[in-house]
Amino acid sequence: MIEGIVPAERQAPFPGTVEPITAPIEVERLTVNDDTGVRLIEEVTLKIAPGEQIAATGETNSGAETVAHALARVVEPARGGIRLNGKSILEVPEATTGRRIGYVRAQPYFRDTSLRNNLTYGLSYHP
Repeated sequence: MIEGIVPAERQAPFPGTVEPITAPIEVERLTVNDDTGVRLIEEVTLKIAPGEQIAATGETNSGAETVAHALARVVEPARGGIRLNGKSILEVPEATTGRRIGYVRAQPYFRDTSLRNNLTYGLSYHP
């Protein structure tokens, strides 16, 4: 566990089955700032159907990766929100977002091991 950075209850192993995504993921008027308060994205709205795979692309610093980070709960909204199965993503167990939402960074990192181990790395840990 990471002391003092992420609340312990968010890091605790999930004691059950991770629920599937059964309703659209709704991003509404999402604004994300960096640690210094600089706005990274502003007023982003989109809807992703269950099972839909999307690609968010753009120039460097266009906000595509920031939207992915917000969906994966790497960053939290300054304003607006994300709804998953009808609930605020901040109320959904991290195990759900960790197991049901994935993204590939613009500059992916590969560990010094097999391709299989790199692709399945996240499956061996409980979010």
